Amino acid sequence: MSLMRIPLILIWIWVISGGVLAQPDLEVCSSPALDFGGENGTPVSISDSLVINEDLLIEDLHVSVDISHGFVADLLVDVVSPSGTALRLHDGLGGDLDDLRVIFSDEGVENGVLAYDYGCYMQPSNGSLSIFSGQGSEGIWTLNITDGFPANADGVLNSWCAEIFTSEVSILSSIESFACIPTEDGMEATWTNPQSYDAIELTVNGTTVTLPGSATAHTLTGYTPLSTLDLSIVGTLTAPGQWVSCPSHCSVVTLDGPPTQVAVVIDERYDDWSGVSPTLDSMGDAVPGGLDILSLSVAEDDDSLFVRFDFAGPEVQLDEEDTLILYIDTDSNPDTGLAISGMGADLEWDFGARQGTLWSGGGSTSFDHFDIGIVAAPTVSSTEFEISLRRNSPIVSLGSEIKVLLCDDRPGGDCVPNTGSLTHVLATGQLPTDIEIPLDREFPSDVRVVTYNVLTDNPWQGEGGRIGRQLAAVAADIYGFQEIYNHSVAETVEYVESWISPSGGGIWYGAGQSDCKIVSRFPVLQVWPLSGNVAAWIDTTAEWGVPTMVINAHLPCCSNDAGRQNECDQISAFIRDQRIAGLLSTHPNAPILILGDMNFVGMSQQRTTLLTGDIIDESQWGWDAPPDADGTSLIDTRSRQVAQRQIYTWRNDNGAYLPGFLDYIMYSDAVLDPGRSFVLLTQDLSAATLAQHGLQFSDSNGSDHLLVSADFRRVSTEPSFLRGDCNLDVSLNISDAISALISLFAMGGPAFCEDACDSNDDGSFDISDPVTLLAMLFTGSGDLPPPGPQDCGLDPTADVLDCESFNGCP
Repeated sequence: MSLMRIPLILIWIWVISGGVLAQPDLEVCSSPALDFGGENGTPVSISDSLVINEDLLIEDLHVSVDISHGFVADLLVDVVSPSGTALRLHDGLGGDLDDLRVIFSDEGVENGVLAYDYGCYMQPSNGSLSIFSGQGSEGIWTLNITDGFPANADGVLNSWCAEIFTSEVSILSSIESFACIPTEDGMEATWTNPQSYDAIELTVNGTTVTLPGSATAHTLTGYTPLSTLDLSIVGTLTAPGQWVSCPSHCSVVTLDGPPTQVAVVIDERYDDWSGVSPTLDSMGDAVPGGLDILSLSVAEDDDSLFVRFDFAGPEVQLDEEDTLILYIDTDSNPDTGLAISGMGADLEWDFGARQGTLWSGGGSTSFDHFDIGIVAAPTVSSTEFEISLRRNSPIVSLGSEIKVLLCDDRPGGDCVPNTGSLTHVLATGQLPTDIEIPLDREFPSDVRVVTYNVLTDNPWQGEGGRIGRQLAAVAADIYGFQEIYNHSVAETVEYVESWISPSGGGIWYGAGQSDCKIVSRFPVLQVWPLSGNVAAWIDTTAEWGVPTMVINAHLPCCSNDAGRQNECDQISAFIRDQRIAGLLSTHPNAPILILGDMNFVGMSQQRTTLLTGDIIDESQWGWDAPPDADGTSLIDTRSRQVAQRQIYTWRNDNGAYLPGFLDYIMYSDAVLDPGRSFVLLTQDLSAATLAQHGLQFSDSNGSDHLLVSADFRRVSTEPSFLRGDCNLDVSLNISDAISALISLFAMGGPAFCEDACDSNDDGSFDISDPVTLLAMLFTGSGDLPPPGPQDCGLDPTADVLDCESFNGCP
């Protein structure tokens, strides 16, 4: 008897969930190919009309436009209905972006979030297309375009369409992170699915392949070398009337040989060099007191040349008076450049002197690091380094084949190779375009921490707007500032609150010592001065169950190794003493966060001390003690930049020193798991990302340091699950709704994981959960809350539900 109830419940759910979505009832287009603009500088206006003969009652309206133009900020675009109702679709946004190819829809993304040649749904600049709801469709529809500065670029109205709906329309989320990697006979495509789809449609040069809705990768083969492949991808649902998502695109050329390019991140981790074969050199062939170079590796992507090398100890500081020189024959021609080891070196970089030389026509010209974009890691002393430099710079370009030589410049010094040079062929187009790290948190419950050296009170020295926009864009919970010398904690708090309010309401709290200031949305319970640094006991109990020890440091600069080491010893001793008889003894699982401008530009021991608790001056500061709760070291986030494979946080393009990794966030991995982290360099962000987060291109010029952000969450012993997966088969389909209904109404017993059955994440398991799941599966009502829809994860929200009878996703 109870089983007979299930179909009736499902039918009732289908009715109340809103039914199905309508296909467009009518689409009428015009393709005038109408030129406008000119060189006289006088604003130009044009109009084009289309006639709709059917009189439908409008419930929803989409207007698609295809305008070729070189500066879309010059354009004003309006649509006018037969009744005379006008709406501004585009209102001079977009800067110098090219072309306006979008479908204007109230259900689209916010105007300006994506580039205007995105080709899909975007909200109007001013107002809503809902103003046409209730009107009739019959009559003349007009599109008006004004080019306010026609001298900038001529334009062409290629086409536009009015799409009429007699019922409300929703739009699926687009495929994300679509990346295409070419191979010799095809390509490999990868992507992520932001919601559940019934199918994925991958189109290659006009031919569509239908894949399962859970697919996140596909390999194509059977193409000849150097074939051009143009791809687009959409997600679809098969419920009646449902629209597909907007397409994501990529284009590649198949390789004419095995791939050689490598996506190296200059972060001193080196695991990304695993596919590169080094040129080796025997140990023990250095001159007395010289550098014994052991290996040299070379790789590249489309933008940069990468070089990695190591040598026998002791450690050296790469840019402090060592004698290591890199030679590059940029055209593989021994008759041009400096004659050395059988090659003609056109470019020479002296690491110790921090100076480069271009050799050409029998003469030489000096240049600085900025001229070729050279970056090295680590910034501290080491026996192993990796560097990058631009393949094409204002002063030199690398050819398709180069030769490389690395030498100790002492008389008779070691070189790699010992004779001749390393020949390297440069490729292009083998790697997918880098995808920007999103600025938003992975989970809303993550706690975000920021460190930012704002350069001698710059928020009050004319850079308040640039710095403030960045603070608002990242929306952190805890900010650690350095170099606020002449403004108080209260003034710092006031500055932050003038740009952003604490998430979840409340007020900002502050603490500080010397130039180090902390601004937190959590109360500050206690403060300790540590030389010029500050430690604060911050009340994160509501988020993590315990307070957090936050240490904000600005260590001595430059050649003051002794001063830096002394303050690192002091901080390590403070943590040890707090663990023995302080707040960390009564709260042993309290997280520790050490952040700030560490000025690690000397010996690596200072960094080691902070991470491991290895105190050097034990006569002053006492014995060593590992800082983390489990008796191990802290972890450095070593965050990379949002849009570049670099981790440097300081740069002075007019100075002598190379960009450096100076600003750190270290954390207790025994009690914290890392979330998203990044270094913010606005000059490298896409126009869409800048617009989405209210940033401007030059905002990172507010300081010579870059803002560093990292998110954290408590280490959890709870099982991972997939939201909505009530039958725990790690997939979302109608069987999950049936399983939920059986548990709720058919005496099927309690759910094994109530958290997974809580489809709407409201903290309770009831009839609204299968309703929500079915609406997502069959009406495109939007994705379920995390974790999911593709990958299992932890519940980001606290509630009384549990998964006591479930061991977690496989």
